[in-house]
Amino acid sequence: MEWHVWDFPDTLYIKLSEDFRKELCDRLVNKFGSRNKASIFLGINTTTLKRGLQTGIDSEGFEAYTSMKLIKKILDIFPEDKEAIERNVIAYRARSGNSITNPILPLRETPEMYSIIAHMICDGSAGERKSPVYYNSCRELLEEFKNYLTTFGEMRTNEYLVHSKVLPVYGILFPKAITDILSHVFQIKFVRTEHLPKKVFSTTEECKYAFIRALFDDEGTFSSKQRQLVFIQKEYGIVRDIKKLFDSIEIRTGYISKVDRDIGILHSITVLSQSRVKFKTVINFTHPEKRRILEYVVKNDMERKNYVTLKTKIIQMFEQQNSLSRLEITNRLKSNINSVTEILYEFRKEGIIESNFNGKNKPYIWSKAKVCVS
Repeated sequence: MEWHVWDFPDTLYIKLSEDFRKELCDRLVNKFGSRNKASIFLGINTTTLKRGLQTGIDSEGFEAYTSMKLIKKILDIFPEDKEAIERNVIAYRARSGNSITNPILPLRETPEMYSIIAHMICDGSAGERKSPVYYNSCRELLEEFKNYLTTFGEMRTNEYLVHSKVLPVYGILFPKAITDILSHVFQIKFVRTEHLPKKVFSTTEECKYAFIRALFDDEGTFSSKQRQLVFIQKEYGIVRDIKKLFDSIEIRTGYISKVDRDIGILHSITVLSQSRVKFKTVINFTHPEKRRILEYVVKNDMERKNYVTLKTKIIQMFEQQNSLSRLEITNRLKSNINSVTEILYEFRKEGIIESNFNGKNKPYIWSKAKVCVS
């Protein structure tokens, strides 16, 4: 999926290359017979037409941008010029804030775009009349976010220290045009967001993975004792949609739970243990500490799984052969001798097998206990 400049919201203003802008103005004047008649048809005054297209200079001597409302009216007159207008856009911006220069057009649906949306849902804010800002204390996430923004083009961002109570938290201010576009094409607000954008459920798996990674980088965590992978959010609708999104990529999650905190009731969802390996493989974290913990948890998951499998194989060996030495079991299963020893002693304690001393400097012989029924 892709979005062209004519798909942009009416809140934006674009800057056209000088030669093309003047040519477009001349064509309008020629079509209607005069600048005044062209202005009347477009529903603007002649000064607006002159500054926006003819001179490209506003009343204060600065470069003038042309409103998207006017561009869309011109496209109704010259529909064949859509691609030409898009090729000649050299910058765009919202009414206030910094511009996007050397814009990448048309915009394409990318994992980076979905990552920006997810970060803004969790740790961002974009009020109607305020510059959008993304907050975080993790340097890797801050730098990654700035890199994601470049998928729109070149721009100036401003990073500042918000506070340093426990960890220093920084904010990144960036052009409002970006959140205006994302809000418009994805039909989502970045203030008190209550649900995920509908498009995320029908996008590519790669985009879904990037979206979930950004959500969990911001608001994913691990329970202190059980080491469960959890996402916590105030809005029930967001957590409900995340569960639905996980279902679409076949990652199993638990029930949605309520969490009572000082700031009020939150909602959480847990990635079940049988899906943690897949989560690590296709999603993972950018946040280095969360990534480290996930690797540790998944490693333990695999070791536990291997331990259970090894126990089953040892039981099967004793069902086929009554007596075996520890070394014989280890060599046949190509396993770790310490793990085999631990399991043998566990089975002996449970009365499943028994050990017989085979003489000095000779190994124990392990055999199925007489009371053990196959």
